[in-house]
Amino acid sequence: MATTLSFQPTNFQLQSPLFGVLPGEIRNEIFAYALMQYEDDAASYPEDSYWYRPGFSGPRKANSALLQTCKAVYAEGQKVFLRELEWAFWFGTCICRNDNPTP
Repeated sequence: MATTLSFQPTNFQLQSPLFGVLPGEIRNEIFAYALMQYEDDAASYPEDSYWYRPGFSGPRKANSALLQTCKAVYAEGQKVFLRELEWAFWFGTCICRNDNPTP
C-alpha cells in the first residue's frame, strides 16, 4: 500500500527584490550574515571553566526566525544555516569544584 505525499508548489516570489533581482550568490551571503552564530554574552563561561577557550567564551546561539518567514526563504536559507553551524565537543573528564559532578 503505497502512499503518495502531495506538496504545494513554492511561490518563488519573483515580485520581491530579494528573489526577483538579487542573484543566488548574494542571497546566500545575506542568509549567512543573517543566520550567523553568536556567543551568548549573558551566559559566558568563567575563564577557569572546563568549557572556556580563546574564541569560544560562551555558548553559541543562532537565530533561525528568518527561516520561518516563507517557504522560499526556508528552501534557500536552511542550507546556509546548517552549513555555517559550528559544533563544539569536549572530550575527557570534567574536573568540577565542590564534588559537584555536573558541569
